[in-house]
Parts: sequence; structure tokens; C-alpha cells
Amino acid sequence: MQTLRFWFGGKEAEFTQWVSHGNAVLAATHSSRAYDGMYTVKYTSERIPQAQFYQHLHSLEAQQLYSQVTFAAGEAAAHPTGLCSQPAWQCKTFTWQPPHCRVAGAPACTAQLLHNYAHYTQGILEQQISNNRLNLSVTYLSQESLHNVLWEAFASRSDVLFHHFQPSEGIHGISSNNLVPIEFPSVGIGCNSTETASAAGGFSCKLSSDNPPPAAMHLAQSLRLDDADYEDLFEEWRRSAGSAQVAACSWLKKVGRDRLGKWIRFSKPVLLIDQDMPTKGCFPTFYVMLLLACLSKFLQRFVPNCIRRSRRHYFDSIAKRAADREKTTTTTTTTTTTTTTTTANENNSNSNNKNNNGDNNNKQQQTNQQQQQPEPDCPQSRP
Repeated sequence: MQTLRFWFGGKEAEFTQWVSHGNAVLAATHSSRAYDGMYTVKYTSERIPQAQFYQHLHSLEAQQLYSQVTFAAGEAAAHPTGLCSQPAWQCKTFTWQPPHCRVAGAPACTAQLLHNYAHYTQGILEQQISNNRLNLSVTYLSQESLHNVLWEAFASRSDVLFHHFQPSEGIHGISSNNLVPIEFPSVGIGCNSTETASAAGGFSCKLSSDNPPPAAMHLAQSLRLDDADYEDLFEEWRRSAGSAQVAACSWLKKVGRDRLGKWIRFSKPVLLIDQDMPTKGCFPTFYVMLLLACLSKFLQRFVPNCIRRSRRHYFDSIAKRAADREKTTTTTTTTTTTTTTTTANENNSNSNNKNNNGDNNNKQQQTNQQQQQPEPDCPQSRP
């Protein structure tokens, strides 16, 4: 399966062939605030501020400025669909001129607009030139040739008028900030905004999107790679056995979120959950990780307390058993002592009783002996 990304402008027939009558599937569309049209270079607009507006293209000064970088003929490679051979275009040597430049006695349209492939923004710039009566010729070049010419012009500080678009990664290292669009009337202020893909149409307004700038615009403007980044990317590419996707992913992981976060801006809300309890995609893994995280937190918080309480209970029970054993030993000793004391007291009591009984017997015997003795004779009384 292959994924193809393309601009819709000028590709209605291909879209019908591939999607409507073919096996291709339109997966999604991505809109952004874009500008596709005529551009000049920044140093020209800084030197001549009015060069940023299409009215300046009517002037003799513009004819002189944009006649510095011109071609006697365009490239056949820039016409893969054969537009130049159609009656609405009437190209000569792969160069198009507006109808008012073709009539006899017309001013020379020596200033040139260097256009990318003819089917890029098909017919729009030609309509702007024709319907605003600008004395410009359009020469069609392949993208590679166009970028090479623009780099040479920029390096020599030559004034040049060319076809370009935003967002853009720039041209051979020339930042898109150095490329200035030519402003045409906006839709709603008297221009014809009816777009067609033919050079003979009536469009004369500024070609741009009315949608707010999305993440794609921010990415195109903020993405910058230096020599060290390219070296790292090529190193990752070699390690991944020539897989560009794996190399790019590895490199992004290496540079980290701090670098990646400067490029990406999420400006469009995305519905991640379309059901009460999603069970598809990465959600099962998320649930498992959440459960493990909660279990880990529970163990970290409660297990140490349980261990401390168990140890305390264990040592308390040991101390209690030791105290009980000591108390039992003391009670046994006390009982033995008490029993011994009681036995001694009983023996003493028995001894005393025996002694008392012996004394009583002796006394009784003495009493009996005294009673058994005869009374002595009493002396007789004398007269």
C-alpha cells in the first residue's frame, strides 16, 4: 500500500480517475492557510516596497526588474500533461503570453514569470495576469530547474519573479522568510473569484485559503535542520539498513520532546474516545499499565506499614510470652514457699500440741498422786 499526498488544484481529472473510478481511497483532507502564486525576493521588496503589490507590475520599472532573469524557451519536461498544445493556452516554445500581449502593436511583454510545472496551480496565475492586464510572459520550468535558477538569482542579488507557495521548506537552504508573495485583491473587493483550471478563465483575485492557520503552517515555518542534524539522520539511516522511516523515528527519539515540541502545534481537537469504555487500539495496554501503576503505588504505600505492624506484633507477642513465663515461674516459687511454710507451721503446731499434752499429762499425774496420798494424822490436842 502506498500513500500519496497531493494538492487538489488542477487535478480534478486525476482525482476522478483514481478515486471516483479507481481503487484509490481518499483517507483525509488537510486544510491550512496557504498562499500559492507569484513571489519576489525579500531584498527587492525592501528596496522597492510597492513591489509587494500587483499594481507595481504595470510599471516600466517592473518590466526592467523582471527582465533580468529570463529564458528564451521553457522546458518540455514542465508540460507532462501537454497543456501548451491546447487552444486555451497557445504556448510557444513552452512559454505563455496573455492575449493582450499577442495582438499586433502590443507592448513587449519582456518581463517573465518563472513558473513551476504547468499543471501546478493550473491556469490560476495565467488568469491573474490576463484579467489584470499585466505585461508578463510565463515560462514553464521543471521544479529542479526552477529552484536552481532561483538559488543563482538569490546568490547574485538579481530581481526575479517566480511561482511559489506557502507553507514551504524554502529553496536549497534559502529560508521561506526571504520569499515575498505578490498581493492581489482579496475576494470580496471587486475582483472575480471564480476559479477554473484554464488559462482563459476569469479569475483575478488573490488565491489563498480562508481557513485558520493549522499545525502544518507552524511546522513548515519552524522546522529547521542544521548540519549536525543531517549527520545524525544519515548515521541513523545507516544503522537502520537504509530504512528512512526507522531512521527518522530513532532520530526524533534522540533529540527529545523539547526539540520536537517546537515544531508541532496541535490546533485541531481530536476525539480520542468514542465510547464509554474503549477497548480497541492502545487502550488495553493503557489499562494494564494503569493497573500496574496503581498496584505499585499501593505496594509502596501500604506494604511497609504492614511489615512494620507485623514486626511490632511479632516482638510484642514474644515479649508477652516471656512476661507470662516469668510470671508463671514467680507464682510457682511463691506457691512452693507458701506450702513449705505451712508444713513447717503444722509441724511446729503438732510439736507444741505434743508438748502441751505432755505437760497436761504430767500435771494430771501429779494431781492424781496428790489425791492418792493419805492424809497425815493430826496431833491430839492437849487438855
